[in-house]
Amino acid sequence: MSGLLLTTIGVVQLGYLAVKATAQPSLEGVQVAELNMDKLFQKKEAPRREIKKRVVTSLVRERVDAFSHNPIQGSRRSDVELTIFTDTLCGSCRAQVRRVLADIGAYRDKVKIVYKFKPKDDNALDGGIFEQIAARQGIHEAYQEEIGRASSRLEIGDLVGVLEKSGLPFDKQRAAMSVHMASILSVLQKDINQAKELGIQRIPAIYINGYQLDQPGLPSRYVGKYVETLLARKELEPVND
Repeated sequence: MSGLLLTTIGVVQLGYLAVKATAQPSLEGVQVAELNMDKLFQKKEAPRREIKKRVVTSLVRERVDAFSHNPIQGSRRSDVELTIFTDTLCGSCRAQVRRVLADIGAYRDKVKIVYKFKPKDDNALDGGIFEQIAARQGIHEAYQEEIGRASSRLEIGDLVGVLEKSGLPFDKQRAAMSVHMASILSVLQKDINQAKELGIQRIPAIYINGYQLDQPGLPSRYVGKYVETLLARKELEPVND
């Protein structure tokens, strides 16, 4: 092969390589572009926010007077008063009240337990009427025991049966209602008005010496300890756990 031909081939090859080099993008530019894309689609972690636990330093206390018509169990002269706003027709309410009373345990006879009526449903007064009949006939404690053994769902007809099992026959129930109905409706309204003044929205609402259980700093699971503290004539302190 002649020298001229070799020279021509060399020039052509060099030109091809030069063109190829010019046509290829810069490797450095590609790496930078890839890096920028990674940043663009990189999953951003949400900044960790430190959760500060609220510390309760004081408890809210209300004035919750007992009325003469309110059924009372336990010790009437006790300095520890447990006030229960509830409706016996409310199954979940009955269950929660049972738990609270069970947590009091051995102190139950040393506490004044006051029952007040607040209907689960507006204007549904049947639960309060039957409880008042039981109280006025002197069988409220037996009535509450029978209510505790009843199924979770109760209708008005079931309450007639509960009163009968508590010792009040049907004919005496009817007679008591005819005599006392106007008075019963009046005193139930007094309980309802009191619950409204206290701002009670849900039942059961349970107070111990004016402190509502399950307010911030007063979980109901420690009700036994609260009773013990109050019986020792000490002040309740907020629970922060």
